[in-house]
Amino acid sequence: MKKTLTLRPAAAVDAPGARPRRAISASRLDRIHDLAREQRRHPSPAEQALAAALAEAFPALLFKRKAVAGSVIADFQCRQRPLALMLGGDPALAERADRQLAEQKLTVLRFEPEAVLADVGAAVEQVRAAVAALTRPARPARTPRFAGAAPRGGRAGPRPRVAPR
Repeated sequence: MKKTLTLRPAAAVDAPGARPRRAISASRLDRIHDLAREQRRHPSPAEQALAAALAEAFPALLFKRKAVAGSVIADFQCRQRPLALMLGGDPALAERADRQLAEQKLTVLRFEPEAVLADVGAAVEQVRAAVAALTRPARPARTPRFAGAAPRGGRAGPRPRVAPR
């Protein structure tokens, strides 16, 4: 009898007791992208204020507005760091969205729109702290293994010139 190779489904490979992930259908994903595009066209005043402040405070980072992450539309998502910013929303839906974003290894910061409009600087400072926490520390400069040792060729001085034959 000939044996054939079979692959286990992805749910069987995951940790026991974990809920299997459900794939998002293509039609639902298209609707989510369409909704995000429509929301980008009509931003709220808090989104406009925060977008301008983020662009000014972080010129090296790109924050995409209304980014689709799985089946959630994040108000802002940083492309260089695993960070998503959310403004307001229903608390029950917000908890679910935060959990889904965390499953995608994104750190979620949630702000109330009224608080952003009242003090944009405070929101930017919270984002700055999160970005600093998510930034890898700089690697120390490499130093030679043997500081006083001869170069790799084994000679301590310059190479002698060899006359052509």
